[in-house]
Amino acid sequence: MKKLLPATLLLCLLNAHAQQPRVFTSYEEFYASLPDRLFTGEGEDIAVSSRHSVRIDGKEHRFGRAIAFPGESVYPDDLGRTATMFRSASHYCVEGTGATSGTGSRHQSVYLISRKGGGIRKLPSLFGSCRSIAFDKGRRVHFLQARIINYRSAYDADGVELVEYMDDGKSGIPSGLALRVRFVEAGNFYRFELQED
Repeated sequence: MKKLLPATLLLCLLNAHAQQPRVFTSYEEFYASLPDRLFTGEGEDIAVSSRHSVRIDGKEHRFGRAIAFPGESVYPDDLGRTATMFRSASHYCVEGTGATSGTGSRHQSVYLISRKGGGIRKLPSLFGSCRSIAFDKGRRVHFLQARIINYRSAYDADGVELVEYMDDGKSGIPSGLALRVRFVEAGNFYRFELQED
């Protein structure tokens, strides 16, 4: 009987540990854990021209023609001179960061390019990533807009709410889904866990 007690205690501890929320150390890691991602794996480096465009498979895509999500701006150098490009069967995605400092590094320009029509969307940039984009069974694109929760100062807030939108070619339509993450380390916006309802 005495030998069973340590084994039972060990199983209880392992079970309790398995139920602890997962702590993420980046938004890329968090987005990769979500279902139905349109872009997976590693992207490839791509040069961004001085005309604010990229050339993919011989075709030039000019970002000055992009439709921007409300509150976002399209401007030269928002990607830098080298960006990361992802491919799927239906879309390309280009992400990058121009010259920034301080909290500006939380923003990354994300451009979604339709392979069929060539239309370009600039998606929300706060904690933006091509890996955050989903593709549902109805072949509709979904993307996330991040909002900092209880922002008190540059390095003091409670977490982030990620509101999902369906792409309608314009400003996007809220899907009704929202995820919340809670920061687990004071002053660090990149260590967090998913809040359960």
